[in-house]
Amino acid sequence: MDGIPQPYKFNIAEAPYEYIHIFDLEEDDKDTPFTFVFTPVSGKQGDTLDITITSIYNPAFIPDMKETSSYGGYHTTLQASDSLYFEKDADVLDQASIPKNDYISNVRLSTEPVTDELLERHSGGLQEVDLETLDKREFSELYLENKLEFDNMQVDHSGTLHVTFKIFGHPGVQYQNMFYINHQALTTKDGDISFKTVLAKGEVAVIDVEIELEKLDDFSTFYVVSVPTNAADFPDDVIVLTKSRSILLYK
Repeated sequence: MDGIPQPYKFNIAEAPYEYIHIFDLEEDDKDTPFTFVFTPVSGKQGDTLDITITSIYNPAFIPDMKETSSYGGYHTTLQASDSLYFEKDADVLDQASIPKNDYISNVRLSTEPVTDELLERHSGGLQEVDLETLDKREFSELYLENKLEFDNMQVDHSGTLHVTFKIFGHPGVQYQNMFYINHQALTTKDGDISFKTVLAKGEVAVIDVEIELEKLDDFSTFYVVSVPTNAADFPDDVIVLTKSRSILLYK
């Protein structure tokens, strides 16, 4: 909702709040009706806010590091967008009902210049990425312990994992960026769940965080989601939600 993760219930108000629900569909070619039930995390009387619904393909899959070590074509996304008009202020969401995943600490937001090396890294084949390309497109990079993203990483049972997320491209586009473990949005101890970046020409927006490893399962799926919050300001451009590739963190 407005770029911020929205916990929701599935079909009935008595169900628990979660950030994702896994649907087991019996038939691929048959419509299956269902209902999202939620109290909006944002919205005042008179607001019209974007709501983005993102499906993740086969979210239950996780590599076992025996027969599989990567996600392959799984965990790709399919997005649908709509808007909600608020006839009154949104009610206050009961915080006790929201999943608590306060795994993040030492958040730092910064910027750095776009370099030739960065442009070359995203060029290849029929695609050449230059500063003009960045006027219309968005790119991102995900680093774990200062190493560029990969399929899996063995981590310690305790301590912290240093994560760096970089996003750059279309000037003026604003994103809310969220970190996920096993499809659940992570927060700081203060409850911060999303981190805003505004893209600027010639700049890379950088988010550094530490993830507390002792709170992770033995096998954990990690990724970053970036949701644009002002796509309507650029009606001639394709500006949509993006998800990094899923990475397995295993102990």
